[in-house]
Amino acid sequence: MQLSSRLNEYVIALNLPIFPENRAERFKKFFCSILNKSDPAITAENIQIPLKEGNSQGFAFIKCKDASSARNLILTADYSPIDKNTSARLISPDQFSNYLKGDKKPQQLEVAPLPKKPQNFSWYLVDERLFDQIVYSVNKLPRAAWFNHTNASVEDITLPNYIQSTDDFFFSPDGSFFVTRTGNRISTYCGEDWMQFSVIEYPNLKDYYYSPSGRYMILQGDTGCERDNPHKPIGATVYDMLTNTSLLRLCVDRDYSKNIDFGAGDIVLFQGKTEMRAFYPPDYKKSESIKQVFDHFDPSRTDKVLFTFREAVKSTPPRIAFYSTENFDLLYSISSYNAVDAYCVWHPNLAVCAVVVTTSAKNHKKTSMTVYDLQNPKNVLTYNVQDIKGMIVTCAWDPAKDYLKVSAIVEAAGSKQIRLFHITKNINQIAAYTTSGTNLQYSPSGRFAVADDINNGSVIVQFYDMECGLIKALDMDGIESIEWDPSGVFVMTASSRPSGGTAGYSIWLLDGNKVINKKLQGFKKCLWRPRIMILDQKDYDAVSDKVDEAVKKYGRFGAVDAKLLEEEKKQQKVKQMQKWRQFTNAGAYSHVQSKKADEFEFRIKVNLEDDS
Repeated sequence: MQLSSRLNEYVIALNLPIFPENRAERFKKFFCSILNKSDPAITAENIQIPLKEGNSQGFAFIKCKDASSARNLILTADYSPIDKNTSARLISPDQFSNYLKGDKKPQQLEVAPLPKKPQNFSWYLVDERLFDQIVYSVNKLPRAAWFNHTNASVEDITLPNYIQSTDDFFFSPDGSFFVTRTGNRISTYCGEDWMQFSVIEYPNLKDYYYSPSGRYMILQGDTGCERDNPHKPIGATVYDMLTNTSLLRLCVDRDYSKNIDFGAGDIVLFQGKTEMRAFYPPDYKKSESIKQVFDHFDPSRTDKVLFTFREAVKSTPPRIAFYSTENFDLLYSISSYNAVDAYCVWHPNLAVCAVVVTTSAKNHKKTSMTVYDLQNPKNVLTYNVQDIKGMIVTCAWDPAKDYLKVSAIVEAAGSKQIRLFHITKNINQIAAYTTSGTNLQYSPSGRFAVADDINNGSVIVQFYDMECGLIKALDMDGIESIEWDPSGVFVMTASSRPSGGTAGYSIWLLDGNKVINKKLQGFKKCLWRPRIMILDQKDYDAVSDKVDEAVKKYGRFGAVDAKLLEEEKKQQKVKQMQKWRQFTNAGAYSHVQSKKADEFEFRIKVNLEDDS
């Protein structure tokens, strides 16, 4: 067991050049400088190069600080370039054992070849372990850059001149569309060339957000309205972003943030004064309703399940209930006595959620947490967390699908803890770590997380390995946002108002080591470009035929197909000519009128020939 633990601290580098023994120390220093971009703790003494008959053998052993550092090095430094034609492969000892027994070749990944300039290859094909895209704004002008995982470098992308100053910007959930908001105008850009796709003007624009698939968007006005006005769409409007058409308009009151949301399958859930109603894509004409209103509701974005909480009404106690958004069938319901509030945190990939309930008895408030597993709606499983002994500040799910782990930040006796729970047949607390944060974000790949309290002015950011504990705590004065990259290896922090120095963004490894520090005058905001999600067959079946028609007509990324439009114009002219001939053949016109018809037919033929 001890031997296995030591082996896990090593990384094997393959595909290295062959050189004589007297150049080994020089190569160690060179290779160390490459690896330091991923792990600054590695020195030349940590690199061992086996020799045979006075020459190297094309591979080396790298001793890391621990097994976690070894895994991180493989993730971030694999395919590191040695020269113009050679890249080093980094593998684990287990893979090296298979390599020695097998065909002498390490397992290759199917990735796009490394180009000289990243913007010359497709974002949709590049492997997420090699490159990410970043978009940020300087003096309200959006800018973009490639982030290279292998050497932790940034290379700017030239954006088209028509992407002008903007108040805000964001991406569609799959990263296909870049969206800007300027005043009351929403502009979308798509494809590898960032070409403009559509422009929507919406009066008194206040809020906007995408559906889970990225096809639809809800735009909301700043003012509520009592009745619908087709000439002035204030309230909330659902748009089909592929065809740039308005599909559904709803009148909402001023507190609209609690009344409308997207659920799984792009279902729109809207709560009026007396009922909750679900509208279904693609045209949102079909709807179902339930004659109830709730104090809180939160739909899952991966499964068609809805969480609801209703406070006590007369003699009816507070109640937590789950409904199917397909038909509002009740899946599970439980009374929650003395509850004054409840909120739900859904698992990012499964129909599983953690519900935190606040109860009040004799002017004393306390919180409890229950996990609901709704993956089988006919057999809903519940797991109650016992003896919290404190107030739950927030909770977050490990996004992995092969196990269920949820973390909660609990405040008790003036201090806070991150408590990690594992759900199997029961729910058990498996770890507890001291923290100063009130917000917890898991890596998209799971296991690693960052905790912060920037919303309350704290400057401490803590990096955790949730299986081992705190990795590093850093003082990041002035930061305003923290975001994981899609691969789950890097963390980006941004600040537009630092207390000292220049605004900009920084990129950190998941263990808290800084790899990029970009200072920019006039910097405002920074985002990673999301990755395209892998759709299953159910998702494909839910997509309307209109999508295929739109893609056929407008091109893969929204570019208008000029040849197709020309064909449509010709077909319209032919149909016009045929209709005219039908009139003349009906005998309702004289010889002179027939002659004019022939002249008209001749003109159309000439136009068709000119067009061709």
